[in-house]
Amino acid sequence: MDKKLLAGIGIVVLVGLWLLMTPGLPTTDLCFNAPKGFKGSKCIEVEIANNDKSRRIGLSGRDSLREDAGMLFVFDEEGRYDFWMKGMRFPLDIIWINKDKRVVHIARNLPPCQRSSCPTYAPENNSLYVLEVNAKFTEKYNITNETLIFFQLPR
Repeated sequence: MDKKLLAGIGIVVLVGLWLLMTPGLPTTDLCFNAPKGFKGSKCIEVEIANNDKSRRIGLSGRDSLREDAGMLFVFDEEGRYDFWMKGMRFPLDIIWINKDKRVVHIARNLPPCQRSSCPTYAPENNSLYVLEVNAKFTEKYNITNETLIFFQLPR
């Protein structure tokens, strides 16, 4: 075999191994209205964005999101956290959740924004968590203000 071909194969293998070993975001199950396994609960798997870098990137740049998935943004303290749709490729519902794990605000069916100046969306109340799900999810599953949310963050 040619040395260049062997070197190329070696590089591809190393990059592949690096990608496999690079951890993705942590995940957890998140349920609405009741804990997982209880009647009336609707559960999804969420990726957890719990640091500045993962919160800044969020779901931007992705082409889609599974219907049974979302991204949970976890903050260090309660506050009024603004979100925007810059760099998004699909519409979302954004759900703000307080420290007691109750929905305090929902922005529904937000369109992607590819302009340099995009609108921001903010809750009227403080939140500790913000959940992004596919557009119309909250309508389909009757998620409203005061809906209880159940999840445990990985340690």
